[in-house]
Amino acid sequence: MFGPLSVLAQRLILLSGLISAVSAAYLIYGVAAGHLSHFPFDPAGRSLPPATREHLQQVVTTTTQLMLWASWVAMLLTIARYYDQPSASYVLAAAGTVCYLGLPLAVAKLLDSQQLHGNMLINQTVTAYLAVGKSLLIAAAVWLVVLGVVRIWRRPAMVSARRAPVRLGRAVVGRLGLLSPCWDLSRCSSQVRSTCPNLRDHRSCWKRAAGCYCDQRLAQRLMQSRDQAITLEIAALLAHVPALATHPGPKPALAVGQRLCHRCPIYLEHQDRKYRSLYWLAYPATALLIFAFLGPLHSAYLWVLGGTERLLHAISFSPPPSARDVWASLALSANFEWVVLTVLALIVVTYLLQGIEYCIFEWKI
Repeated sequence: MFGPLSVLAQRLILLSGLISAVSAAYLIYGVAAGHLSHFPFDPAGRSLPPATREHLQQVVTTTTQLMLWASWVAMLLTIARYYDQPSASYVLAAAGTVCYLGLPLAVAKLLDSQQLHGNMLINQTVTAYLAVGKSLLIAAAVWLVVLGVVRIWRRPAMVSARRAPVRLGRAVVGRLGLLSPCWDLSRCSSQVRSTCPNLRDHRSCWKRAAGCYCDQRLAQRLMQSRDQAITLEIAALLAHVPALATHPGPKPALAVGQRLCHRCPIYLEHQDRKYRSLYWLAYPATALLIFAFLGPLHSAYLWVLGGTERLLHAISFSPPPSARDVWASLALSANFEWVVLTVLALIVVTYLLQGIEYCIFEWKI
């Protein structure tokens, strides 16, 4: 969103969020003040008149519906306005946690066990809190997963732009891949290919450790070419390695040659082609790892779940439904476990992509 639409969305997010928060707080006030806690009786134990019962039911129904719709509008507008910002999804997750865990536990703390059972208005209020919290948590989880997938999908192109920011030279015929020699790459000057000894011997410049960007004779020939852009580029590259000018012979010393190779546009394009040919292996490798360790991961998930339940039960001041029961109703579902596995898979594939990038561009494998 841009311009007036963005400003309008921000204001609607604030308005709908404020309406949802005020509605949730008003219901808590109704419980704390005793208006809902004794339903269908009054605090003295007398049965409420039918008109009063109907009025309270209408108030709770209207307030919960207002809270639900306002929270959903705020959620959808937040996603539409801040779709590319992960920090906004963290706000949704925090709000969902408060609604799913905090507000039901607050209601349980204000009431005793007898008031919690059989009270239609309390059940309606808690159900609305849980519905808002679950929708916000699911939206935040899906949002983060989608952002993770998009970031992983775009990562190879971003790595190539950052690691090998070379301009394309001549047009390349055919498909280049992992084993493409230096003379087939776009940065190999067409003006020196006809006399290039590497092309004549069919040995790439990184295998021979000598090429048009580090061999003195080829460098001089290239600097005399008509391509002014390449002439300036090779002159700037050689200026950073003074040892090359004082070293006799067509082939530089090994250390100097390696430094030149790691900064050579042709070699960087070669490494970029190598990365583009290998990065996709991270995806099936992640799937195989998750499948191979699915049993241990399930056991670890149950162990973490059990530990969290015991911790929440130990620190909870409220009788059931306690934090342990509310947490278990969410975490014991199979869908939640798959969300956890999906997030874990995104983390694994991210580190595998980083490892492939490091091996190719840092270790020069």
